[in-house]
Amino acid sequence: MALYAVMQVCVLVRHKRGYLGNLEEQERDCRLTQSSAWLVVGWALHYLPFYGMGRVLYFHHYFPALIFSSMLSGVVLDYILRMVPGFLPANIRLSAHHWIIGTYLAGIVYSFYLFAPLAYGMDGSISVHENSTMHGLRWLDTWEF
Repeated sequence: MALYAVMQVCVLVRHKRGYLGNLEEQERDCRLTQSSAWLVVGWALHYLPFYGMGRVLYFHHYFPALIFSSMLSGVVLDYILRMVPGFLPANIRLSAHHWIIGTYLAGIVYSFYLFAPLAYGMDGSISVHENSTMHGLRWLDTWEF
């Protein structure tokens, strides 16, 4: 979401300053704005109401927002993959394209590896204990698992 917000601000600033760029840049920026607007609204409508709740929230509270966030990630990745070739020489464009996709997929696989015990059921001591295998996943003190 943060990367999307930065990208959208950059697009809006360029548009406000009157920089239109070439036709390809205009289409890319228009595609980002049009395809992501409803995804951000859907994410906000499904995530923000639970943000202020004082009770324990479970996975099913976040799943609808996760779907919108995942679709928005695809839009952001598409925007990046279409933007990068404009900055690179022609001989390394394909390599950069493959490198970006590979890095993205490696991040997804690592994230699955890291958080799979939370989804499939963890064993051992709880995350509060220093010697727990889940202690490293407890990024906030308010998280209880």
